[in-house]
Amino acid sequence: MRIRVLGVGFDNLTMEEAVERALAMLDEDKTHYVVTPNPEIVELCREWSEVSQAVNGADMVLPDGIGIIKGANMLHTPLKERVPGIEFAARLMSELAQTDRSLFLLGGKPGVAEQAAENLKIQYPGLNIAGIHDGYFKEDAPVIELIKNSGADVAFVCIGAPRQELWMRNHGAETGARLLCGLGGSLDVFAGTATRAPKFWCDHGLEWLYRLLKEPYRWRRMMKLPLFMSHVRRERRFRKRNGTLPPPPPKPAKQRGQPRLSGDSARPEQPEPDGQPDGESVKKPVMSGTTESAGISAGMDIDLNTNADINISVSETMKSAWDADRAFENIWNADDEPEDTPENIWDTGENPEDTPGDTPEDIWDTDENPDDAPEDTPENIWDT
Repeated sequence: MRIRVLGVGFDNLTMEEAVERALAMLDEDKTHYVVTPNPEIVELCREWSEVSQAVNGADMVLPDGIGIIKGANMLHTPLKERVPGIEFAARLMSELAQTDRSLFLLGGKPGVAEQAAENLKIQYPGLNIAGIHDGYFKEDAPVIELIKNSGADVAFVCIGAPRQELWMRNHGAETGARLLCGLGGSLDVFAGTATRAPKFWCDHGLEWLYRLLKEPYRWRRMMKLPLFMSHVRRERRFRKRNGTLPPPPPKPAKQRGQPRLSGDSARPEQPEPDGQPDGESVKKPVMSGTTESAGISAGMDIDLNTNADINISVSETMKSAWDADRAFENIWNADDEPEDTPENIWDTGENPEDTPGDTPEDIWDTDENPDDAPEDTPENIWDT
């Protein structure tokens, strides 16, 4: 059973479970395809029924973006964990390298797939790359024939959304591959022409912010994120009014004396200071993330059980990341009061029923749709 977020059903799997299911698909004598939607793709599904059919028709739908995880939590239908497409591909290639299965790389600019193949062969010894082709093609037939003749068992289709989802749905079976995976710009990362966000940013759900800082021209695409958030909030209220919103899942009980951690590192339990009444403790600030992520050298000798003053120099960039992390978590908090939600921030209060005129989608509407009413265009909004 899939968990639906704004009309898109996601498989509730961990990374290990997703890889196991993909390997099981390779043993079946038919074609399967995997998609990895983020909030931007979910919004495309809302706007374009054909894309929605392609995404929901996939044999496995993995939650790629942190926004999907937060959205599912807001609807009281939590997913087990985020399964980024590029990490899923890396785990799958690690397994393929230990078998006789072969892989085809499709996507990227001319030369990117070649470089990615060379790098992957080094990174995963034993990986069999059956063939490659760039993503700049107009005719589908030659590419389909190339994949079929290569005899590849798996094909990474990295030609961007929603083209890759539609292509896998329409032509996947013709390629003869047993598993196709839509992975967006993953080939650029494998080739080294693009870099992924550092581990700290990924672990704290800030990969979107890192990409925006590195590629400011993406700001228009990033506007899909608050729009997605607004739609999730509206869906939550709709389900609540109709009585279809499930009760919130129980929060794990906090055990006294357990360290508060966010990351892979562990900290020893703090002893009670002398003279401190039983049941009371001294609150100390706790940094989120691992010591490695925080920029602390592994060679530093830090005794966390003493009261000695510890001065750790943290860069301004990392401080800003922490601040953004807290702000991001606060925005997505499903228990926020109505005045804290993006939908109410954009709501002018003139329409209590939340008609489209109160949403960011209509405020930012560029009037590309000729059927839009004049009052929905930026020109008329600012017209006095």
